[in-house]
Amino acid sequence: MSQSQRGPLATSVKRSLLQPVLLQLLPHLQQVLADPANRTSEAGSGGSMLQQCLTTLLLQLAHGDDGYLAALFAVVSGSGSGSGSGSGSSSSSSSKGGSCSSSSSSKGGSSSGNPHMLLSSFEAALRRGTQQEVQDAFAEAAARSLARMTSVSGASLQQLVRSSLQQPGGGLQLLDQLFALQVSCLKHAWTAARGANNPEELAAVLDLTADVNNTCSYVITAIAAQHQQPGSNSGTSNNSGATSSAQAVAGSQPATMATCRAGEVAAAPYGGAAAQCVALRSRCLFLMAAALEHTAACGPQQPPAPGGEAHTGEDQQAMLGRRFTLIAWCGMCLDALLFEFEVMCVTGDNLLQLRAQQAAAAALLRRVQDNAAAATDSSSGQQLLLAGIREAGLPQQLREFAQAVAGRIPLSGACNNPGCVSLAQRSELLLVKGKSCRCGCCKAASYCCKACQVEHYTWHKALCRSTAKQRAAAAAAAAAAAPAAQGEEAAP
Repeated sequence: MSQSQRGPLATSVKRSLLQPVLLQLLPHLQQVLADPANRTSEAGSGGSMLQQCLTTLLLQLAHGDDGYLAALFAVVSGSGSGSGSGSGSSSSSSSKGGSCSSSSSSKGGSSSGNPHMLLSSFEAALRRGTQQEVQDAFAEAAARSLARMTSVSGASLQQLVRSSLQQPGGGLQLLDQLFALQVSCLKHAWTAARGANNPEELAAVLDLTADVNNTCSYVITAIAAQHQQPGSNSGTSNNSGATSSAQAVAGSQPATMATCRAGEVAAAPYGGAAAQCVALRSRCLFLMAAALEHTAACGPQQPPAPGGEAHTGEDQQAMLGRRFTLIAWCGMCLDALLFEFEVMCVTGDNLLQLRAQQAAAAALLRRVQDNAAAATDSSSGQQLLLAGIREAGLPQQLREFAQAVAGRIPLSGACNNPGCVSLAQRSELLLVKGKSCRCGCCKAASYCCKACQVEHYTWHKALCRSTAKQRAAAAAAAAAAAPAAQGEEAAP
């Protein structure tokens, strides 16, 4: 059998074994990895060895092409179809993944009944993979695959979110776990971003971040569709074709929730879940701004590694293209973030300030793009682009806007510092659970450590001050209304 034949055959065999393996793993996952409150890592070498084996196996199961990843999510969600998003890659996986996922209900449907458990298990394996049990590169590749899994499964993901919100309790546990998994994937991207010195490495960071961003967009759209009147599917249909354009410009997303009025989703019982996704999208922009700053600092021509080959003109052209893609992605994220944040009903001075920040960053970004696009060749284009990024302070502008958005959405289930890279616990929820590092004013923003709280306070204090003003105004209004009410009661 030729090498070209062995690849597809191995993928097919892996896909056929996917569901039986996961179903057999479920009881062990629940005991060892899935429950964030379970501290079996302290149970001795036997428990530690079992954890290591399950971690390695789960990370291996996370690797595959788009069709395989769509089938994997079908098993996780119990959707019964291998199809994922509106993209061609995931739609083609419908027939490939259908056989393994459709039999889940006939075999007891354990995975379909516990999608949050499998999500938490993958997150636990992803975070344990950083504890010198597997190679860092292997864990980072698994993070890219898990982020890709939900990104290429847009339709299945939206259906899972909507069906979960219709259940008693509103499916918030599932949304929290999905959010925690995306946060963990994004933390892996930070390590890769700091070493992105060539087009391939930069593309890997951009793709992972774009996939997390796409997942947030799908979840927000599903929540908005659930909030709309019965029979209104405009939010879902508008987004179903978004993935193909996102592939052309990685990470690009149209504005979501276009049919919702300001504050509608925020006032819903599941508004907090939508706010989490907006906060996570702001982290994507924050990470891309850091990657942009790093790649600008590297200059147009990084010296080759010892014994390596010098960069060619094609390398320079590819790197220039990646940088243009990165800047274009940031511009689209700027527009989407502001729109979605307005739907979260933040009014008054806070919203006016954010609009001003967004407009300034967008204008600066367009100016840098236009100046570099006027270059006559790739070399001068590199020079103009990098000079524009450095001299104009574009990464700083983008970071400040991302921080301003993130600082106004307090999170209780994740470290609120968007630059946090801690993967110390098996879950992001466990990382901040029971910590004393919680904002004393809003009582909602949690941090993994004091250092993250101090670093983030510069941005978070705007929310706390606004909240304090609102409370003081409400108390003053209530105090003023009390004597009038007493006078009316005393009148004959």
